[in-house]
Amino acid sequence: MGKSPIYISLLALLLSSEPHRDALLKVLIAAQVPKETTSDRIEETVNSIFSNQISFAEDELPSEGQGHLRALHIFCKCNNHVVGQVMIDNSFALNICPISTLK
Repeated sequence: MGKSPIYISLLALLLSSEPHRDALLKVLIAAQVPKETTSDRIEETVNSIFSNQISFAEDELPSEGQGHLRALHIFCKCNNHVVGQVMIDNSFALNICPISTLK
């Protein structure tokens, strides 16, 4: 039988570990959001990171709603390299690969 992972709250980890705190600060400094971003939207964004989802607020959707057929343009960076084109699977996964692999 394998051991179950032991969990610690993110806050406790950040308070007890300077390297983890520094890593989070780097991410927060690099992240860019519009000035008018609400605290609710920040909470939704952070929650989506931990639940491995891409989510959108109602005001970000086109007038057709979630059933629209418009392209989704995203900025993707992997190991400090910008990935020019990505493919998103509409089911349960985000698959990122170079366009040459996709072809």
